Amino acid sequence: MLNKTISVALVEPLYPINIGYIARCMKNFGLKQLYIINPQCQINDEAYRYAMHGRDVLSKAIVIDRLVELKKSFDVLIATTGKLSKKKSPFRRVISPERMAKIIQEYENGKFLIIFGREDKGLLNKELGLCDIVVSIPANPEYSILNISHAAVILFYILFREISLKSPSYKKIPKREITDKFILYSKEIMNITKVPKYKIQRFEITLKRIIFEYGLDEKDLIVLLGLVRRAYDKLKQCLDKSYINSLGLSEV
Repeated sequence: MLNKTISVALVEPLYPINIGYIARCMKNFGLKQLYIINPQCQINDEAYRYAMHGRDVLSKAIVIDRLVELKKSFDVLIATTGKLSKKKSPFRRVISPERMAKIIQEYENGKFLIIFGREDKGLLNKELGLCDIVVSIPANPEYSILNISHAAVILFYILFREISLKSPSYKKIPKREITDKFILYSKEIMNITKVPKYKIQRFEITLKRIIFEYGLDEKDLIVLLGLVRRAYDKLKQCLDKSYINSLGLSEV
């Protein structure tokens, strides 16, 4: 898919048939790398049987213990969920599949990981909080939870349609270390200004969502990083002066 790398991860899958189906769907739409995180079933002959012509995808799948192990390997982690929050929770702030595809299409480069949760309970809040954006497929409110392989094929088709058939963009995706530094300095400013810890956690998640939902270019984020870093340095400088004065000492 152009200069982008789009990989797929399954968190604690329960059934070999779904692993096989998703490998098959990946093959249909040109996706090559599958990660299987702490599988709760055997990746056996049944999985390979249902993978059909996607057996090569399945045979190259990488099994790891924890989702967090993949964070540094990707620029954007994309969570999926069928469970929407009635409250305005930043954990389940979702975008549409079309918007997800547009965000990826707008960047000329980048490594993206689409993450599917457990068949019975999906992704937990702590896993959603680890991710940069969350996508949800609109469905009948009376029964909105799709089978994982059905959800996968919908997302993969939309990605293939939007990315393969459109001209590449020239926007560069922010490097993970730039994103992490920007969020770190922003959190430190909130710590210094005595913002409650529960609000800082919500702020961190919301900030990640904003960066990628609105498709900030790497240059844009570098400018913002410089701004928050200067604000942090000035605040620290003021605090250090106040502390020195409270001791009745002069600055060296």
